[in-house]
Amino acid sequence: MMIVNFELTILRTPRLQGEGSSVTHHGSAQLIRRLFEHPDVRDAWPEVLGILVGRSFLDLWSDFAIALATRQVLDAKGLYARAEQETQYVPVPAFVGDWGGQSLTIDKVNWQNPFLQFCEKKKGYCLPARDVAATGSPLIVRHPYGIHFLRVVPKSNEPFVLRFEGASDTDFKVHLVVLNNSGVYENFSLTQDCVVSNPMTYKLLQIVITRGEKGLGSYKIIMDNVQNNQYPQCFSEKK
Repeated sequence: MMIVNFELTILRTPRLQGEGSSVTHHGSAQLIRRLFEHPDVRDAWPEVLGILVGRSFLDLWSDFAIALATRQVLDAKGLYARAEQETQYVPVPAFVGDWGGQSLTIDKVNWQNPFLQFCEKKKGYCLPARDVAATGSPLIVRHPYGIHFLRVVPKSNEPFVLRFEGASDTDFKVHLVVLNNSGVYENFSLTQDCVVSNPMTYKLLQIVITRGEKGLGSYKIIMDNVQNNQYPQCFSEKK
């Protein structure tokens, strides 16, 4: 099975009714899919060059993480379904929870990485995975270009402010990726606090986090009740 940077690794989101029927394309996430489709990457080279200009590897890696969250990575050999039997959720999340209308702080791993036992036997192969798999441990993207996926299912339509607080010495890339009730993915770059006004508009909220080479990588997510109107909307209200 494919393991991404040995952190929260298998490449698939869960099957939900209507999921994948329509996808909103963001940045170069769709390019990732097209590159997977090309047997010879040279066929896509002009487009690749257009995307690469002025962008860092971390920018592109963040796009890859979004491609995973929005199911833009192809699965020609049918590994997703097989992996899902072992993991339930693919990509494997660090946190699984609900938004129930009350303030929620996400700062610890609560979802057991099913490959912990495998990695215990293969210490020389995937030692880093052992650092993040234990439930109850602090949320830390321990290794450069590691990816964390946090899953939240809305159970209340109470608006909330979404806040990311990460170690100041770490270059994070953070995105809110949602699957709406029409089966369409939407993506928002979380560079500041923002409000999700109608959470029940969405079947699933994913917070996708990756990082660069420097720093400790510790972070937490806060979902707080809205006290005032000082925050922008995470998504434009079109629904």
